[in-house]
Amino acid sequence: MSAPNDSPWAADTASSDSSSPSTHSKRSLVNIRKQLKYILIGGSAAWYFQIFAHLSDALSLGLKSSWNARIALMATSLLVTTIAIFAHVITLPSRGYQPDYLRWHSDPHLKSTIPALTICIISGFFTLLITLSPLGAPPPPPVSLAQRLTIAARHTGSSLGSASRGVQQLASEVARALGIRPSTSVATSTFDNPLFSKSAQVTSGDTKTLLELLRLDSFESLASKLGVSGSRSHELQAVLDSLQRRAEDWARGNVRTIGWTGALLGSAGTYLLIFGTVGLLGALAPASSASSSGKKHF
Repeated sequence: MSAPNDSPWAADTASSDSSSPSTHSKRSLVNIRKQLKYILIGGSAAWYFQIFAHLSDALSLGLKSSWNARIALMATSLLVTTIAIFAHVITLPSRGYQPDYLRWHSDPHLKSTIPALTICIISGFFTLLITLSPLGAPPPPPVSLAQRLTIAARHTGSSLGSASRGVQQLASEVARALGIRPSTSVATSTFDNPLFSKSAQVTSGDTKTLLELLRLDSFESLASKLGVSGSRSHELQAVLDSLQRRAEDWARGNVRTIGWTGALLGSAGTYLLIFGTVGLLGALAPASSASSSGKKHF
């Protein structure tokens, strides 16, 4: 692998002795404009495709219960590692070193960091692509409150049968309290209830409001009805909070499905943003006197 002079991470390798201050200044301005272009293009793609919102959405599912969250964590870790290694390489001149980017395999400061950076970039890009794609992106959150209650109950130890019966019981109790005649079909009675239907806008993360809607006085009571141990009622509350925040974000359009095209363009834009940002850091970092004189420190 070689680092061309015009690559995002390659510093100007021309000797300062053979260029005038005005020529060096012009090259610096060209480099800064180039990094700003990368930042603008990459930042626009990352913003339009909601890359960081999608990563946060996947991580909110919890590492223990969701492989989507584990892949998102891996993609995020590789992003951070790429930034750290890249920043280390690009700021070597400002810290008194004069690395030879063109002959990195024989340079003591680059022969191990350049391969590590390459591995992080490649693996990080493909991990991020999978995280954002339909293959690895978590599905949109359930719209109905009944589905969220069932998912939360199952995440906290309840069986599917117990959770479903508990949700149906809650729906019947709320229906009676509202004066709604329950449906004769048990299978559809839950979704005939306006508070449990797919059209219900019960997306608030306020747990007190949720308990009021369900006509309950505590999460211990809700846990009991859903077949969850009382000792895990706080965990049930946390899972419900997470599910309702996700539903609210998706309802507001803060997160939306982007498909394979969005995943590819968004991943490319994110890494272009990283290259531009760290490249700008290197372009703006003041060169040390040792670096300017061409001396190497080991």
